[in-house]
Amino acid sequence: MTEVIEFIKKYGLYHQISRDLALFPAVFIGPAYTLLAKDIYGMSYRAVAVICNKGRSTYLLNDKEHVKKTEELLNEDFDNLFNIKLPEARRFFETLRKKIEIASDAEPKEALTIITNTYSDYWAYLIMYNSLMRYIGNEESKGLLTKEMVRKLAKERDSGAKIYPVVENIVIAKTKELGKELGFDGNLIRYMGKSEIKDFLEQGTIDLEELKKRAGGCVYLFDGETAKEHISSDEAVIDSVNQLFMVSADTHVVQGHTAHPGKIKGTVLHLTKNRDKEITKEHIIVASNTFPTDTPLIAKAGGLITDEGGILSHAAVISREMGIPCVMGTKIASKVFKDGDLVELDATKGVVKIIKRK
Repeated sequence: MTEVIEFIKKYGLYHQISRDLALFPAVFIGPAYTLLAKDIYGMSYRAVAVICNKGRSTYLLNDKEHVKKTEELLNEDFDNLFNIKLPEARRFFETLRKKIEIASDAEPKEALTIITNTYSDYWAYLIMYNSLMRYIGNEESKGLLTKEMVRKLAKERDSGAKIYPVVENIVIAKTKELGKELGFDGNLIRYMGKSEIKDFLEQGTIDLEELKKRAGGCVYLFDGETAKEHISSDEAVIDSVNQLFMVSADTHVVQGHTAHPGKIKGTVLHLTKNRDKEITKEHIIVASNTFPTDTPLIAKAGGLITDEGGILSHAAVISREMGIPCVMGTKIASKVFKDGDLVELDATKGVVKIIKRK
């Protein structure tokens, strides 16, 4: 337990993004964001940690440090990045799309082998775009990057980011099929470490009891300096990490960036838990982030609040198009606000406050 907390503090890791994903992508993202990213374009995170809780994964990164590295890279190696590395990423994405088509029609083990052989490379190339977008933040241009460059980067990044949901859907289908074939819950495969997946596909090795524990909750660490991964399903470890990032129950106000101005009062509705619920203009949607598939739901709401997002994020773009007040990049809104809370969303000032708890 102490070692895990020391690891997080050593690398200055903090909550960055949350996704409705099992552990599976994390075990490829760890080496991708650290070792592979450094090999491909000369810059990387030093470490990655992930808290996985029943299909919901929260990634811990040190973005403040990483943004500084991104700026240094742009100033030192701009031509190489834009004329060699980014075109290389575009070619890789196109090749990967073809491999994904093959995987979707392949037998389960063959499909998983295709994906696991390319998934870390995919995340390493995608983080190149993500790093640039996080460096840009809420500005239309920055440093050597013009508005035209920023918009092109955002478009290419969004195109590349559409790949992983397709991959994850294939993984869910193929692991379920494989589990049925072998007589266990195939979803458990999605809680294996990277080396464990390889051993399973090649030799059939699997520890079902440990995987059941991880499915209930686990912490994943990858140290880029030692190239080692660690996965713990110890409840005390998970609790200690959660407490480290716990938001105070007394928090009633959050601050973010204005995506589209306006002021409105409404009832909180968490997007991930209420996709089938009737949404009206009296609702203010809260989400970690939003995707194009969420657009019809957002269109029905009176306002939008997100944990993540920059000026060219989906939440920012769609709120401007629809004229919906939106505050993005709050970091903690999804933790502070509960379904049914009455809140005042002042998107002009970038502030959201609770008027009445449910």
